[in-house]
Amino acid sequence: MKHFHYFIAVLTLASVILSACGTSTAAPEGETVSPSNDSVNDSAVQNPEETEAGEEIVTNPEDEANSQTITYTLGGSEISESASLVSSPEQSFAIYTLPDFTLVSEEPGKDVLYLNEDSSIFMRIELIDESVNLEQLIQTTTDQLAVVSNVVSQDETSENVELPDAIKLEASNEEQIVTSYIKKGEFRWKITMFTTASMDYRDAFLQMAKTITPIE
Repeated sequence: MKHFHYFIAVLTLASVILSACGTSTAAPEGETVSPSNDSVNDSAVQNPEETEAGEEIVTNPEDEANSQTITYTLGGSEISESASLVSSPEQSFAIYTLPDFTLVSEEPGKDVLYLNEDSSIFMRIELIDESVNLEQLIQTTTDQLAVVSNVVSQDETSENVELPDAIKLEASNEEQIVTSYIKKGEFRWKITMFTTASMDYRDAFLQMAKTITPIE
């Protein structure tokens, strides 16, 4: 009888051990336990603003080189706009032009940058050859402006703070304002602006003219 009870006890113990092994949560050797779906979702959720702020903005160096911000005054207000680099169709120069303006060839040796809204508002651009005598050019320009008005103002290079190393000539009447700048130095050029009192884009033209650079 004792042997019978002993045998029953052994069978019961073996059953308990086998049952415990069958319910083990340990992963088989060589396998990795994956986190629950809840933990994966929690790690994946991010603040959209933080994600966007953390992203690196990739810019094209060529795009940056072909555009720059130009600030000018119009009607007493200061305006800043992105200007695009444009090459002259006929002459060896490039200039940053504001969105409302177009550069075209007028004739050999002369380009025109005009206001799209009104083509009578424009700036003529002429490169000055090394062989040209500047004193004669200044006198010729003065004579041309005298057609607009008997009074032609002239700012010498030392007085002209708007465009260093340049001479400014200007004449006006009730209908128009004509302004010329003759730039000295290694890269010489002349610009002549045609504006009016109601559409005074002189500063816009001047700021664009400051970006004129030679090209081969």
